[in-house]
Amino acid sequence: AEVLDHVLYRMGILTVLRSKVKNAVIGMMITASHNEEPDNGVKIVDPAGEMLESSWEAIATELANVPDAELTATLKKIINEHKINADAPANVIVGRDTRESGFSLSRAAIDGVNAANGSIKDFGVITTPQLHYLVACSNDPSYGEPTVEGYFSKLADAFLKVKEAKNRDAYVGEIYLDAANGVGAPAAKEFQNLLEGKLCIRVFNDGNGALNNK
Repeated sequence: AEVLDHVLYRMGILTVLRSKVKNAVIGMMITASHNEEPDNGVKIVDPAGEMLESSWEAIATELANVPDAELTATLKKIINEHKINADAPANVIVGRDTRESGFSLSRAAIDGVNAANGSIKDFGVITTPQLHYLVACSNDPSYGEPTVEGYFSKLADAFLKVKEAKNRDAYVGEIYLDAANGVGAPAAKEFQNLLEGKLCIRVFNDGNGALNNK
């Protein structure tokens, strides 16, 4: 993680270019998923809440690895090849997991967005699915409210409707969740508060130990 500041800065610029190409909100999630605490990385999320288009993964790789002296020329090449309108608006959402390196890396990503004259909305510590949801709703309000509260509400409403369905005699309203000391622990607890007592989520490895260590 300690060697990724320049990569996140460049990915901030890339998300601005992607937003201009798609005329839509693009997301950046700073996380290394199931890797251990010292690692970190970034996932770029396209307008419908899906992962970045594969052809742009190659562009991201090139931009991340190009020498500093070639950065400007590489950006100009991307802009020219994709006929990007430099004056078009760009909107980016960023989130991060609970890794200690996440805050500084998010600052680097935000600096990149600002350097490319994009607009940024920082949601702080959230889960990766929440970031996907926020991007999708920002581009299609009919899908839901583009807030963390909207995410929990949509899931809770769906769960409660399923709970009222027929053939539920075998249902046991209790699950055991290993949260690996990650961001999912507080998210699960917040989710449970909306379930009207219909589900008990017993969280283990709830944030008091090393991330993904067990």
